[in-house]
Amino acid sequence: MGRGRKYGAAGMAAAMVAAVALSACSKDGGETKSPDSSGSPAPAASASPKAAANKFEKKVTLTYLNMIDMSKWKDGTPVEKVFEEKFNVDLKALPINPWDAEKLKVTLAGGTIPDVLITWDAQGKYRDGIIRKISMDMVKEHMPNVMKIIEQYDDKTAWAISKDYKTGDLIQVPVGGASGLSNTSVFARKDWLDKVGITKLPETLDELHDMFKKFTFDDPDGNGKNDTYGVSEIFQDTNFFSYGFNNIYAAYGVNPEQWGKAADNKIVYGAVSDRYKQALKLLNAWFKEGIIDPASVSDKKPERQAKILDNKVGAIFSNANYMNEISKDPMFLLSQKNPAAVPVQLPNIIGPEGFGGGTGFGEWVGWGMMFGAKATDEQVIRAMQMTDAMYADEARSLAVMAKFGIEGQTYEKKDGAAVIKQGVDAAEQGAGIFIYPLYFGAFSELVNGTAVDKAIEENRKKVPRINHVVDAKQVDFIATQNKAIQQAEMKKIAQEFQVKAISGAIDIDKSWDEYVERWNKAGGKQLTEEVNKLPIIHENKKLK
Repeated sequence: MGRGRKYGAAGMAAAMVAAVALSACSKDGGETKSPDSSGSPAPAASASPKAAANKFEKKVTLTYLNMIDMSKWKDGTPVEKVFEEKFNVDLKALPINPWDAEKLKVTLAGGTIPDVLITWDAQGKYRDGIIRKISMDMVKEHMPNVMKIIEQYDDKTAWAISKDYKTGDLIQVPVGGASGLSNTSVFARKDWLDKVGITKLPETLDELHDMFKKFTFDDPDGNGKNDTYGVSEIFQDTNFFSYGFNNIYAAYGVNPEQWGKAADNKIVYGAVSDRYKQALKLLNAWFKEGIIDPASVSDKKPERQAKILDNKVGAIFSNANYMNEISKDPMFLLSQKNPAAVPVQLPNIIGPEGFGGGTGFGEWVGWGMMFGAKATDEQVIRAMQMTDAMYADEARSLAVMAKFGIEGQTYEKKDGAAVIKQGVDAAEQGAGIFIYPLYFGAFSELVNGTAVDKAIEENRKKVPRINHVVDAKQVDFIATQNKAIQQAEMKKIAQEFQVKAISGAIDIDKSWDEYVERWNKAGGKQLTEEVNKLPIIHENKKLK
């Protein structure tokens, strides 16, 4: 797998960042009011009920929705029995496949709302009356272990995206994972580096250019033919807009899909910034020179992978945590076939203003543990207590059981990772249904495997992330509240311009103003004005 095309190595699907539009109505067919409106069915997020001598003395029923196929779930699974006995709960699951968005929408709209939901789009669900608010006091009191982990890894994003943007109400406990801490880099074949005489790894754009040029024209494969390229990409891939050539953009202090600061300190969308324009001009020059594989415009994943395995490409933009047997980055696969071609991670490429780094999807991607609109404080607190116990010990033993089931029965370990046994349906065993995912530390290793987890930990120290300077989820929320802001059209305009600019189908300087004007007319101007009212939560610092 190449350059972040799939986030499965982290145990989180790429769909974690997708949104599901949900509209809800009450059982009698009438509209369900939002949780903050009068007549709302949502209980208040009050202080904890007076604790009994035994805090689990009263049995509590909890119905869960998690993002795995739960259609085969039946009451009485091995996993739930363990938790039911320990926490005096009656655990149930919504027996549907939540990836069937239409079925999930109909189920929730029909009034079948679980007590605990581990999913995405808290903002939409809160507005539709599907989930209720909670309080930070409840989280602090009943989830102290979870709080410690979040505080350790929070980059000011976790709690910001967990509040309703209209009311400020806390509406979820954030879900996160260490894989998002690993950011992209340039990887080059060691045998080709040796063959063309590069002993000092590139650290600047000029040095990177020289490496690509030598890989293209100095016959690094030794076959006497002009049939190699410095680097290749997949322009048609859905992730190319933000991940393709991203270390080049980072060297200019931008990412096309992120909101950053311009030289005048105003907040600007990356794809219409002056710094991005300069990066595009550089890439276009390299494309014309022939050091970028021209077939990158039309190639798809299979064609690109075939070229890499056939010794036609010397470098790629990828991520250290994809260089393993699980993720199967094509450069890694090549090294298994030819050990001399081991991929070497280059240092951060520094640009003209001293910026550098890479892109990652972040450790907090918007998912969360939410609570159904009809869930009582007692139910919320019991779910919080049970969840917190999963992270009470360093080994995360209860979390492992909730995620993977019973070792030897439901899962086995392979290369440090817990893997569901072949022929076993996780939901039938209760695995993956009652887990609140915080994939950090020891739990990250079990989810990702030893090699991947080690790569994540090492890479996050090496490669800083070029990040949104504002809360991106709040930007999306603003856009959804204004019909004049056509985000899909804005992105389409930017994606089309990017490909044409790099490939030379248009003159960047001559086309730039008209391109920015089209983007602004699609809602970009209005959105930029609103974004400039938001607080700064991150600064992209220069490395030199």
